[in-house]
Amino acid sequence: MNRRNFLSTTALTGFGLTVSSFSLSSKKKIKNIRGTFSTDKNRISIYTNAPVTETRIFHITDTHLSIDDERGVPFQRYSKRMAAAYKSNIHFQTGAELSTKESFEQTLNLAKEQNVDFLALTGDIFSFPSEAGIEWVSQKLKETEIPFAYIAGNHDWHYEGMKGSSQQLREIWTNKRLKPLYRGNNPLFAEYNLNGLALYVSTILPTKFCLNNSIFLKLR
Repeated sequence: MNRRNFLSTTALTGFGLTVSSFSLSSKKKIKNIRGTFSTDKNRISIYTNAPVTETRIFHITDTHLSIDDERGVPFQRYSKRMAAAYKSNIHFQTGAELSTKESFEQTLNLAKEQNVDFLALTGDIFSFPSEAGIEWVSQKLKETEIPFAYIAGNHDWHYEGMKGSSQQLREIWTNKRLKPLYRGNNPLFAEYNLNGLALYVSTILPTKFCLNNSIFLKLR
């Protein structure tokens, strides 16, 4: 991807996204597909003159779920600080205090209510890679019946204080625990074809212009 193509690609972090077409009076072949966009709180709407179907993408990140059971007891010396760090959060609109599980469930319910086309989960969904947490999230995602993409943040595969390099620990816990969430895709980078759009989710994109743990959207 060269710089010109990259700059005509949309990078998203932490937003809901709607992509829509708008009409032009001219029927000539369209060369410029940059279009325009608008923002409203945590929603981005992108309008393009390219022939695409209106598409809604729901972005979920940094939920820091700390769900565990007896299987996690041998790892508690590595997980206890993060387990205590994120017990609840404050809803940005209502001010209500919610547990991280309640917040995650409400987020998925909102996605269903809005009839979104795709869920993009981009890292730190978990505070540590517990079997109980990964199983719970997998089941909740399955219940939505909404297609999704997942990439890991450093906490998803990180047991704090465990020996090993970042690369070693990421490979170990991706293969032992997180692998089902990737559904056969590359853990670092995956492409999805969504209503005529190329959607990239990336931990590391092969370009110097990339951002870590990002969503990249490109018109085909």
